[in-house]
Amino acid sequence: MRKCFKLKQQGCFQVGEALCIPPESVLAGLVIITSYTMSPAVVQVPGTEWSERALVWLSINMPTGSTKSALYHYLQSIICRVRKQCQNSLCNPLWLVGDATCEKMGDLMSSNGNRLLGLYDELSTFLSQLNLYRGKGLNLSHELALFLQLYNGNSWTRNTVTGDANFSMESTSLTVGGFSQPSVARALIEQPGSAEIGLAQRILWLFPQPAYSRFDTLKAVDHQFTNNLVKLLQNIWIPMNSKCKVPEPRIFTIKENSHTFVNYFDQIQEQLETLASMDDLISGMLSKSKGQVLRISAALHVLFHIKNGSIVTDDNDDDSDDVQSGTPVSTEISEHAVAAAINFVELCCQQTAFMAGRGYILEEVQIVNASLNESSTSVINQDTKTQSENAPGYCLKLPGKRLNLTALLYAKKFRTYGYKSGAIDAFKTLEAAGLGTIEEHKSKSGVNYIYIKPDVPNNMDDKLEFGKKLLPYNVSLLEYSDYLKKDEILSPKEKAGSKRKITKEITTPAKKIQQIERATTPTKAKSPRKLISI
Repeated sequence: MRKCFKLKQQGCFQVGEALCIPPESVLAGLVIITSYTMSPAVVQVPGTEWSERALVWLSINMPTGSTKSALYHYLQSIICRVRKQCQNSLCNPLWLVGDATCEKMGDLMSSNGNRLLGLYDELSTFLSQLNLYRGKGLNLSHELALFLQLYNGNSWTRNTVTGDANFSMESTSLTVGGFSQPSVARALIEQPGSAEIGLAQRILWLFPQPAYSRFDTLKAVDHQFTNNLVKLLQNIWIPMNSKCKVPEPRIFTIKENSHTFVNYFDQIQEQLETLASMDDLISGMLSKSKGQVLRISAALHVLFHIKNGSIVTDDNDDDSDDVQSGTPVSTEISEHAVAAAINFVELCCQQTAFMAGRGYILEEVQIVNASLNESSTSVINQDTKTQSENAPGYCLKLPGKRLNLTALLYAKKFRTYGYKSGAIDAFKTLEAAGLGTIEEHKSKSGVNYIYIKPDVPNNMDDKLEFGKKLLPYNVSLLEYSDYLKKDEILSPKEKAGSKRKITKEITTPAKKIQQIERATTPTKAKSPRKLISI
């Protein structure tokens, strides 16, 4: 983690202060261009058949006026400098794709060693150019299906009758980096069908806090850091030969039995097992995050080798000054790069869940994991309980904050749970567990019991403790919150009283005017009846 701190302190913070941009945005931008310059690259997990294409699709979302365009131009200038240093007189294709259709993008990619960088000041513009979005809706087109396949570096072939822009690529390396406003990014994430088909989960969405620096903190960009970065990217670029053949991919591997990645992988699997497809967006993000950690770790591993314009290996000491310039980057990803990638991906997932209104699902996962880690808390299977033992959990899932025993018995809600005695026992069990209070109302007909459910705490620590109390009854925090907001079950007497109250309150303006006119208008004297003579 020392290298990560040096990179942020000496590079990202300096560039961020100069451009008035948060350092997280600078780091994300460097990950994008590094991922492209090291392509084609593959990350393999030793001892398994698992390999990930080291591609990054990342969106940096900041509000208008937060100088995100300045970062875009800074990254674009670095790519142009690296391309100029690596250009070949025989084969010098374009690196950046601009305003191009899907077919033209494939043609540019095939002439550049099956790799291409899509760097956009507005990510929504890029998606609309590829016919992925039409108007304000997701366009379920052929281009969208093809775009989703490029995330894994799949093959891409185009054959037309006219022979225009035909190509055949066995593998692809498309790196996508873009900027957007938070409101636009949220609309893209919540777009109907986006999470179901996996588009939103393939992109890492970062929502950094804008930096509002004062004028006296603005300064020029650190040219030494920029020059070192350009030299690093130049050294890791794999050029094409004189025949413009596709270069062989560089193979990166994590350390065998990497405890950092293994623990993270098992943690994600436990969370996915807990969620059980509760939400397509969250489940997809957690599932994709395992591979995205490998992709981000490869880019960070390369970035951590910036030092005085040279490239160092993991075998060399960080503080040594006699490092040979041009030493190849080690292909074994270090543990601190994996740890930094995990933190980065988790931050993106948490921010995406919050922006999409799914923060409660991540809270649910934290509650379950915290409870399972404590031996004192045990989740009992409902199938092994009797009906009377299931009654407390049944009460928590009844609608409303207030449970009127008379109303519940009249609605026949406790026929299989011991009727009145079973309901009273359930109320007392929940009260003893700290989940509500019981009120007794005496009348001539007897005693009526009313159980009052507690509100969900706002504080996260209190919410975790509250969720632990719900777990023994197999009730999730999400379920409890939903039933708490529903209308309660009323007794016949309460229904009649509410109807009378509503009837009294409902008086239209026309009726009120008629009543006022009748009260103010004097009554006319009745004329005497005429006698009818026969």
